[in-house]
Amino acid sequence: RVTYDAHHDRWVVLATDFNTLVFLAYSLTGDPTGAWFKTSINVSQGADAGKWPDYPTLGVDAGGIYFAADMVTGCYPMTIWAVDKAPLLAATPSLGTVTAWRTLPWEGAIHPCVTYGDPGGVYLVSRRSATSLRLRQITGPRTAPTLVQVGNPAVPGHSSPPDAPQKGTVARLDSLDIRPMNAVYRDGSVWTAHSINVDGRAGVRWYEVDAATATTTQVGTISDESLYFYIPSVSVNEEGDVLLGFSASDEDTYAGAWMTGRRATDPPGVTAPPVPYKPGSGPYTQLTSSGTNRWGDYSLTSVDPSDG
Repeated sequence: RVTYDAHHDRWVVLATDFNTLVFLAYSLTGDPTGAWFKTSINVSQGADAGKWPDYPTLGVDAGGIYFAADMVTGCYPMTIWAVDKAPLLAATPSLGTVTAWRTLPWEGAIHPCVTYGDPGGVYLVSRRSATSLRLRQITGPRTAPTLVQVGNPAVPGHSSPPDAPQKGTVARLDSLDIRPMNAVYRDGSVWTAHSINVDGRAGVRWYEVDAATATTTQVGTISDESLYFYIPSVSVNEEGDVLLGFSASDEDTYAGAWMTGRRATDPPGVTAPPVPYKPGSGPYTQLTSSGTNRWGDYSLTSVDPSDG
């Protein structure tokens, strides 16, 4: 995962060895081709001893860097970590206090927000059920933070999307499941998106949630009568305009990168007709030993830090 820290003009990179470690890198300047502070965190400790981190997520706010992961065992509990950012900003950077909240219920992915402004702590979003999200917040000093549950925003009922067909092969692309793909906080709202089943095809569902009240402000669905849309991510600029990026394919279309968006002045739930910005050029077949054809689920839509 990679994100830009707009609070301090830095870049953050996070990865896992799928064993015991999460690797964390924080750029020393706003130039991502320059120098970095690089470290690792042993996450397989305490109640997570003997487990390994899968599907890491990444968020940032004014005071910290945050990530979560599925800690893989037979029951797949989840863990959230908060890293105090202050020592990373020192003249001689060092790893700050790392706080963990372990053995949380499995919800596919818990996404800390890429945060613009300072709401007093980072918000985190996950899918609680077929009709609700879960909104949490980490507050307090990052040397001794507190995790609180803000609420469970109601959303329209939905189910997991089917895998997507593609041109040139019978091997379908894994549209993953109904977990949120990313999260952004801006101007009082948390935005997130995921894939759902729309009339037997994969479609995109996105939400705006009022962070203060944990209520759903607007919901949108992006679908097509032929194309499958899947693995979306969402971002919002300072004007409140929204852009969603996602993959699209069907039996007559190679998997490609598509997008849609909305102006802040558009009616609630409305987005423009989806358009391709990088059409696919051939079939993709990289099947795992279980026959899964994984595709694109770490992709991201992001605001350009140079011009917003």
